[in-house]
Amino acid sequence: MNFTVATYAEFQKWINAFVQPDGLKLIFVVGDPGCGKSTAIKKRLKEDQHRYIKAARLTAFQLYKEFFKIRGKAVILDDVEDALRSPDTARLLMALCETEDEARRVAWYGSQSLLKVTKGKKVITVPSEFESTSRVCVISNDWKILTTKFGALLDRGTVLFFEPNAEEIHGFVGDWFKDKEIYRFIGKNLDDIQKPSIRNYVNASDQKRLGLDWQAVLRETWTNEQTTASATERLVRRLVAETSFAAEKDRIATFEAESGLKRRAWYNLRKRLGI
Repeated sequence: MNFTVATYAEFQKWINAFVQPDGLKLIFVVGDPGCGKSTAIKKRLKEDQHRYIKAARLTAFQLYKEFFKIRGKAVILDDVEDALRSPDTARLLMALCETEDEARRVAWYGSQSLLKVTKGKKVITVPSEFESTSRVCVISNDWKILTTKFGALLDRGTVLFFEPNAEEIHGFVGDWFKDKEIYRFIGKNLDDIQKPSIRNYVNASDQKRLGLDWQAVLRETWTNEQTTASATERLVRRLVAETSFAAEKDRIATFEAESGLKRRAWYNLRKRLGI
């Protein structure tokens, strides 16, 4: 099940539907970097009910120990892209996300010696397998790696694409961003922004504080984005017109290979271009 939301208010409804005690069992949150998806989720977490984990910072066995300790809590897994490139970690995450069963078995297939952990003078044994009832939220910037590694699991939960536009992000930032000069400058140039990001505001603030030409940096960033966007639009028009493809999936594969963008960008561009 796939669904796209474009506003923070709607995104918050879905997050609330996960974090509540009887909430969604499995949800994949996919969005571009800098849209605030992780921050919005972390604000709703409670220590006694949830555990937020940066998956890329832990080894497979460190993750295994974490999952054992929090086997009754809801788990939020962020930065999974690099973690999924490790076969051991990918296998472990797959097991945790098998949420069709209320309690699922998670096992460690690596070195048995790792299962004994020394704390001071104590030796603690971690079981080689355990049952977990954790509900799972996976946060990712990369739809392609999710379909590659989690393809068999995606239809067991909800895939939520979070795609706020420049106006939506600007309104969200206005609730807390303090530098009115930067805020007004970006607000006057929203039509020129192809890849809106909260980080533009934060980085510009740091550059201004250090006496750097933050306006020039933003203008060049937006110009480069427009150039890239124009080239990408031309690519989409060319691939749509090309008659040699046997199926739509072949067009999309070529688009991903040549543009470096994700599958959903193909559909968004086709919709925007009216083709």
